[in-house]
Amino acid sequence: PDGAPDLGKNAKDHAAALRTQFQALGRGTAPITTADLDAPTRRLAEAGTAAERLDAAIALEASLVADYRRAVEQLSEPGILQTAATILAGHSQQHALLRKLAGRNPF
Repeated sequence: PDGAPDLGKNAKDHAAALRTQFQALGRGTAPITTADLDAPTRRLAEAGTAAERLDAAIALEASLVADYRRAVEQLSEPGILQTAATILAGHSQQHALLRKLAGRNPF
């Protein structure tokens, strides 16, 4: 819907930032395939109507907020921690905006 964030572009930006951090640590990053998608991502990819896409995007952002929150609690390398915390903040903002667009309490 109008005013919704471009989730695809944001995901690419986040992946690029994390890839840079992992490569700086000497760790490779293998590309993923459709089979590697988790349930919330698959739900968004398969949503047919605008309402289904909005509901799926809200669920996806909620799962990403939870995932990045867990990661931030476990990370110790400062550069990766900062990157993950920044991504967490972005997903939190996107989740709130999408909920607002759906007429729900953003918090």
